Amino acid sequence: MTPASHRAITAMTQEDDSSASEPHPHGRAAPDDGAQARAAEHLAGLDELLREALLALGAAGQSDLACRIAAAAWSLLRREMPHAAQRYNGLLHRLTATPHQQRKDLP
Repeated sequence: MTPASHRAITAMTQEDDSSASEPHPHGRAAPDDGAQARAAEHLAGLDELLREALLALGAAGQSDLACRIAAAAWSLLRREMPHAAQRYNGLLHRLTATPHQQRKDLP
């Protein structure tokens, strides 16, 4: 597990009662800036964990499954978050590279 994913898991499991916010018109709490920042941090951590898991699947001989999941992630992200989608595109290329093509210096 990378330090970034460890920080994300730690942040997700800690309770934070300091984020009082105004009620949402439909009965839900409206997110404040702090809550949105924490949500973005949690999503970044989940993204890191998913990419690590996909690499582990590929290393365990499940490259086809890892590619299908990475392609689905790319599809979900490509319009609204193209930079994040590009990381999954790169991951797809890495998962499909033959052993002599794989670079050892990539995470």
